Amino acid sequence: MFRSNFSYKMYTFIIIILSLTTLLNAQDIDIFQRVEISKDTIYIGELANIKIIINSQNTQIDSISSKFIKKTPKQLYISIDHPWIKTNNHTWEKRYSITAFDSGNFFLPQLNIKLWYKNKQKLTNLIIDSIGFNVVPMPIDTSKAYKPIKNIYDISQPPLKSKWWLWLIISISAIILILIIILIYRNNKIRKEQKSLYYNPELTPIEEAMQALKQLKENNSIAQMNAKEYYTILTDTLRRFILRIYNIKTFEMLSSEIFLEMHKYCNSTEWLAKLQQFLNTSDLTKFAKYTPTLEERYRDYEFCNQFINYLWEQEQLKKEQYE
Repeated sequence: MFRSNFSYKMYTFIIIILSLTTLLNAQDIDIFQRVEISKDTIYIGELANIKIIINSQNTQIDSISSKFIKKTPKQLYISIDHPWIKTNNHTWEKRYSITAFDSGNFFLPQLNIKLWYKNKQKLTNLIIDSIGFNVVPMPIDTSKAYKPIKNIYDISQPPLKSKWWLWLIISISAIILILIIILIYRNNKIRKEQKSLYYNPELTPIEEAMQALKQLKENNSIAQMNAKEYYTILTDTLRRFILRIYNIKTFEMLSSEIFLEMHKYCNSTEWLAKLQQFLNTSDLTKFAKYTPTLEERYRDYEFCNQFINYLWEQEQLKKEQYE
């Protein structure tokens, strides 16, 4: 199958965005949905990205889940299935990456989406229509002549000589090299942990945290720093602040453990939901090679800033009550 140069450039360099807009009225919630598709025609083995956006302007969406109504066709392969991400109180996003290893027209089945709102007391179902893809083989220029296949010739094997001593040296060298790499890795890990745990005793916890956040903002690191390094600094700043005011060993805990532990010190469900969203985005960025958008980076920076100030104010109020 061949396509003209014009079509090739169109499908290669232009992102096709399919916007499906539906306004539903389910009892007392208005839902706006949009589906964006990078390409509807792909080569065999090429990725197509799908982004689903669910928004409700008049009601806060508390939780969301989705499932395909039917089994996806075997010709289509979902290489990446990102979890639902809450961008704000009214908007959720989900992304898929689709590819195929056979040519033809294939369809993803309808997607059933469940939305909980009104403090998870009410449930609404939403159906996303099936999405079609045209999969074509990579064009091949058959005008070029093929080179003939050469005959197979026997090659005489030289007599084998024992070189056990050479293999012994190689094995010992490999073991020594592995040990050196392990030692370097452990030393670097210990240094990073010690650096993360260090804090300036001359500054209060709030002063130290605000100073770290201010440096990120002044250096324009929010937009320019490597995503993994940026979220590491942001997370360490929050972990160090919590460690100092609550004496919790946050640097020895998983993100999920920190989230559960903070239920003892924070009674606001809204702040806890934002904390969970921040920790999920941070873990995806640092360990799953997720690339957050610029909007997500600024959102998480503002969350850390506001959440740290909120916790500090709560602690000061408790101290005043005891005094």
